[in-house]
Amino acid sequence: MVAQNQTEFGEQMNATKSNADEVVARLGSGLVVDMDRHVTRAVLFDTVGGHGRFINSSVKRSTILPPIEDGFQAARDAIRQLEADTGFTLLGDNGIESPRNGMAGVDFVALTGQPAEPVRLVFIPTGSAALLPVLLASARRTASVVEVIDANARTEDGVLSGARMEAEIRRFRPDAVVILDGQNTQSEWATAVGTLSSLAAEGVVSQIIIVAREQYQQQAAQTMGEDADLRGIDPADFEAADIASAIELELNGLNESRFDTASLMPSTRHVGFTSRVRAGDLVTSFLARRRDQSVTVVSTGDGVAIHSATPTMNLSGVRPDIDAHSSVRALLGADVRQIMAMLPSPLAEEDLRHWILNRSLRPNGVSNSSKDRIIEAALTSVAIRSVWREVAGSGDRQHDVLIGGAAMAEWNSPALALLCLLNAFQPDSASGVLEVHLDRDGMLYSAGAVGDLSPALAADVVERDLLSSLASVIVVRSDGAEGDLAVKGEIAYESGKSRPFSVPVGSVQRLQLGPDESAVVTLNCESNVSIGSSGKGDKVVIGEQVRLRGGDLGVVIDARTMAQLTGNDMQNQPARVSGWLSDLGEKELTR
Repeated sequence: MVAQNQTEFGEQMNATKSNADEVVARLGSGLVVDMDRHVTRAVLFDTVGGHGRFINSSVKRSTILPPIEDGFQAARDAIRQLEADTGFTLLGDNGIESPRNGMAGVDFVALTGQPAEPVRLVFIPTGSAALLPVLLASARRTASVVEVIDANARTEDGVLSGARMEAEIRRFRPDAVVILDGQNTQSEWATAVGTLSSLAAEGVVSQIIIVAREQYQQQAAQTMGEDADLRGIDPADFEAADIASAIELELNGLNESRFDTASLMPSTRHVGFTSRVRAGDLVTSFLARRRDQSVTVVSTGDGVAIHSATPTMNLSGVRPDIDAHSSVRALLGADVRQIMAMLPSPLAEEDLRHWILNRSLRPNGVSNSSKDRIIEAALTSVAIRSVWREVAGSGDRQHDVLIGGAAMAEWNSPALALLCLLNAFQPDSASGVLEVHLDRDGMLYSAGAVGDLSPALAADVVERDLLSSLASVIVVRSDGAEGDLAVKGEIAYESGKSRPFSVPVGSVQRLQLGPDESAVVTLNCESNVSIGSSGKGDKVVIGEQVRLRGGDLGVVIDARTMAQLTGNDMQNQPARVSGWLSDLGEKELTR
């Protein structure tokens, strides 16, 4: 269902851009508020010179949670700031003015984000429930905290324990439960249903979705009676994809029932809500088709969301329960070595835990010091890597374009943002070049939301204003030892000047090239080195067939090894990280 909607949306975008007069007529102006538990961002779009353009954005700390519990307070402050910055009048006596009348109001108004605490969902598989992976992936396409109770509710000999299940459910406090049957379910179904029945009678669980054959649904209904809100799906009657869509739809409905759009965004016109998953998927899929490339977007701040698309397919995943802010405690269970492997100076494990606990008490804190920014970036990278493994599965996908969210721009360090993304995704590209961008103004989700109302306006904004280039990264794969020569070559500029370079294994090299400049880079690989789809030892020329552009950090050649990224040699790792940051021009963070 989602993929079909995205295709229709993309076709609308492409169709509207085929007739210039029609585009101008349909563009208009739009105001979108992107609201979550961390920040509230108001984004203004308008028609300038016949094209849809990003005008300005304003960010305030969120006010949806206690003690204020009034999401519109931050939204109103952000919109007032937009009015002061742009000269537009956006707010009237009855809220946001719409439609536009001269310099007052806007044509389109939308809300996106996560403006309430996420729904908590638990899966309980019995027997060998083959549907679990499909349903789990579907649930994690919604802004829900999802947990599976399986091995943690079994005894050492693998027997499902009602007592352990009860303890896990009480700990997790789910808003909804999905129980699945599978092969060899008979011996476990009674245990699971009996436990849920007792908890439903106490009011610990209320909504229970039963994905099971008819006889098991009947057994559950008879056992639980009217203590729980039961929903049933027989997997014999539906395809797995249809069941997954039904779960996803149910969760989206539960999440959206937790807030009132009209009170969060009072307006003279009805305001619709577009989830971040849909908004992000729309923009990512559009970029992938438009550029005929693989595009991956990651947003951090209030949880982690990843959207990845090729011209023919897309996937996404959301984890609202892991980030470097309000959900930072989740990273206490991460592999400490992976976090330490991204720090340019030694840090005791106890000090890291103290930092995490301190941040959890002040989730809206800003990382002003170099130390805080470095630790936040390391934690963010580990969180992204964890979510990406869930989204992509066992095999890493190719990336042509990688886009980091606005939270990374707050570090005011292009080098730190670039390393965070490269360390998290450990990307490769068949072409040999990875474009890395930042959504500095946080407009991606807002562009997707306004695209539901004006596809042409969204298309123009995404193409003209969204991407702010960090670097074009050439990823070098090597089997050599650290310090051995990986590649040597030359960068030839449009001016006619050129510069030779050599890059050893285990290092990064920065070649100066501005965002609006282009160049041709020639690389001669050593016999155990390859780039993109080339063979080991090949000569690779980048920038002749497809233009090679620069960015804030120009062109970056990344010849680091997997062992270095995972911290197999922790004694020397801080010096390595310090060297990588320094080579990328970041001197302040390494002092």
